Amino acid sequence: MLTKLIRLNRSNFGGIAAIVGGCFLLIHLVSALAVYLLKPDVFPLVSNILLPIFSGILIVIYGFAHCYFTFEDGVRFSCTRRRTLEGVLALLALEAAAAFGLSALLVRLEGLFAPPLWAALVGAPGYELGPEAPAVPEWAAGLAQTGPLFVEQVSCPWWVLPLAALVCLLLGLVAGAVYQRFGRRGGWALWGTWMVIALGQSRLPWEDLAQAGVLPALGLSAAAALVILSLLSLWSLLHASIQR
Repeated sequence: MLTKLIRLNRSNFGGIAAIVGGCFLLIHLVSALAVYLLKPDVFPLVSNILLPIFSGILIVIYGFAHCYFTFEDGVRFSCTRRRTLEGVLALLALEAAAAFGLSALLVRLEGLFAPPLWAALVGAPGYELGPEAPAVPEWAAGLAQTGPLFVEQVSCPWWVLPLAALVCLLLGLVAGAVYQRFGRRGGWALWGTWMVIALGQSRLPWEDLAQAGVLPALGLSAAAALVILSLLSLWSLLHASIQR
């Protein structure tokens, strides 16, 4: 089953390479242009933030499509719901591994090749990597670049990418199962939920919540809610009514 699904959806892996790789090239074209024109003293590495975000969005979209179109097509071709769902989840896991694995590889390449290129474009004698730029004395503000270019690098624990891939896979599963079960009404519910989260999070006092120690509890609550919704989504797909 999985082999057939991979063969039928092989263009998805090409899409992953094209989208993630294209975003990487666009990021560095814009970065190189900004460095050349602005001649900054400090410049950040941004692929380690942006590429996982793009990969996550892509996996959510693929998860939605597989849990709706691929799952229903498999059942229509006389495959059991359980076997089809197992194949869809395995395919989605491979796609998530491909997207986030490619992101990790490109982030590594960025760390090796981008800083010396930017230093050359700025005309600096070299570069320094670090999590935070050093403070500039007041007397040095506005002076021309004479020292090495400082490249800000945000480092994350190794488990962040696999965790992000799993979260995006589950979000795609939930979204696809909701739409498969409720149709357009489910689509409107998903859109409304997204708008509430997107607009509501900007109004929350995150600094106050962090000082109060509430963020870990919120994170655990969100994780528990996602697990419960994922289990309900699996149950819904295994009992889905599909017209042949």
